[in-house]
Amino acid sequence: MSYSDKNVSDRMKISLCMIVLNEAANLDRCLASVQAVVDQIVVVDTGSTDDTRSVALRFGAEIYDHAWTDDFAAARNAALAHATGNWVLVLDADEMLSGDSASRLADSIVLAGRGGHETVAIRMHDVDASGRIHNAYLQNKMWRRSPDVCYAGRIHEYASVRLPALNTGLTASHFGYFAVGPDVTTRKFQRNYAILKASLEVHPREPRLLIHMAKELGRHGRLDDSLAYIEQAEAVMLEDGVVELPAGLLFQKCVIVCQGNDDDGALAAITHAQALFPDHFQFYFLEAAVHQRRGDWRRVITALERYAQLLQAYHDGNILHNEREVHTLGKAGEAYLALARAHLEVGSNVAGSEWMKAAYVAGNADGVAALLSRMIPLMPLDDLLPLLREICDIRMTDAVAEIVAAVVPSLSERHIDFLRYAHALLIRPRSA
Repeated sequence: MSYSDKNVSDRMKISLCMIVLNEAANLDRCLASVQAVVDQIVVVDTGSTDDTRSVALRFGAEIYDHAWTDDFAAARNAALAHATGNWVLVLDADEMLSGDSASRLADSIVLAGRGGHETVAIRMHDVDASGRIHNAYLQNKMWRRSPDVCYAGRIHEYASVRLPALNTGLTASHFGYFAVGPDVTTRKFQRNYAILKASLEVHPREPRLLIHMAKELGRHGRLDDSLAYIEQAEAVMLEDGVVELPAGLLFQKCVIVCQGNDDDGALAAITHAQALFPDHFQFYFLEAAVHQRRGDWRRVITALERYAQLLQAYHDGNILHNEREVHTLGKAGEAYLALARAHLEVGSNVAGSEWMKAAYVAGNADGVAALLSRMIPLMPLDDLLPLLREICDIRMTDAVAEIVAAVVPSLSERHIDFLRYAHALLIRPRSA
């Protein structure tokens, strides 16, 4: 950063703007991730009855009350009204800046200034309690404060920021979908469904609302209703002259079709989506699931190897998705295990072993252990023992230790090296 850039960043004050309701369990994590790099914390409370306010005060927040009216945009705008910084950062209590993003906020403002950008996008990661990423998407979460920027939309609200947004690689974790219990999920669905239903009564042809209603219903298992809203959204968009439907909409439709009994129809829908979005790996994941259901292992291999190739290209930054959400991002361990099984089913033990190791590294230890248990009587020892050794060297778990112990009685003096290795291994402390 040059001296002039440093002066710019020193003058740029950041206001964190939040809306909260009974978020005492999450708020500490969120505010701890940004406290050192923001200059003002604005918390609009819509009626908390827990310790949310005391947590916020501990971090020096300004707290303002706002009566909840089933309107997220109104609450967001109430928070923006109290911001005094040059830039606004918006986070929810179940979100936190991740990695080195907090320390890079000032640099991101400098880069935005150089390029004439008024908005900085943040890549959001939907994570579970262990931190595993399930979905990823870009959101416009930071912008130069202006009275012209405000929120619209009673639910799934959006800010009228100046585009294009600059992507500097900032990331944040979102715990609200995959790290919560069923009671929280049910409450969110009931709230969101009621607001969406009321909004659609006023704007029945609004594709954004139709799509969000389809997603809410799909997440809650109401697949037929979800598909009906997707088809409504498709019809409205085509009538309005939209040539290319969003990949996220097609993915949701394919997921629902795949859960039915019409494999040919599912594959037709997936093939159509792949033709429109050839670098979107999520459609190859779905294709493989249909082929696996049919026991067509060679087609499983073809689809999932394409998935793995595109996933790696995405992580390397060689392909970019313009969609808000990137689905199946957290399915690598599951996909690699399916690849391992498919290769083993067609007799490719070497390739199967390599993908099993990849699945293990990707975090699917339980799945690998289960597949290994099935393969013990089927896989030659000359293939099985090196694989077991490599997996144990990566990380030793109780499940894998049980497999090693089960294999040992079938070994002879010819396998003395592995017997010695196993003996040392089984007295070693293990991972969970």
